[in-house]
Amino acid sequence: QGNVASRGAFEPQGGAVINLGPATALHDGASITGAGMVVLAGDGTVDGTVTVPGNLQFNGSALTLNGTLEVQSSGYFNWLGGSLTGVGTNVTGAVVVDSGGNMVMNGINTLTLRNCAITNQGTLTWTNTATLFMGYNAVIDNQRYFQIMGDATLTTLSSGGPGYGVAAINNNHNFSL
Repeated sequence: QGNVASRGAFEPQGGAVINLGPATALHDGASITGAGMVVLAGDGTVDGTVTVPGNLQFNGSALTLNGTLEVQSSGYFNWLGGSLTGVGTNVTGAVVVDSGGNMVMNGINTLTLRNCAITNQGTLTWTNTATLFMGYNAVIDNQRYFQIMGDATLTTLSSGGPGYGVAAINNNHNFSL
């Protein structure tokens, strides 16, 4: 656990795995590079723009996005469970999948997207039967390829303050089930 900022990078080599525990903060300019994998477990924070030209996996309880997690053209973001959330009840966080980038929603555990936007310009894949809860103005904006494989469930958040059930999926390109 700790803080990585301004040009700091985690760079695991092929086959290597870096496990980052709770309370890890990635600040503006930080990046995930290398052929190995960086695993975020527990709670974490992204502030500013953090780039992922390598491999990042999240399976914690909450990743707070107060900025942009940019999955670049060679990047891979594997969301295994937990909450991707902005700050407060406004959309303050974004995951941007660039052309050639990949984001996989594996959903081994429940996935929650709240006051956060996913903009897909690469490939977004939802691979199994997990439930995705969305609310507080959460958006998935598909501009390229979005594939759902399996009998997944999409639902709004069931309770909370005003706006808890507001969410959208916008499809502007290829969407397959």
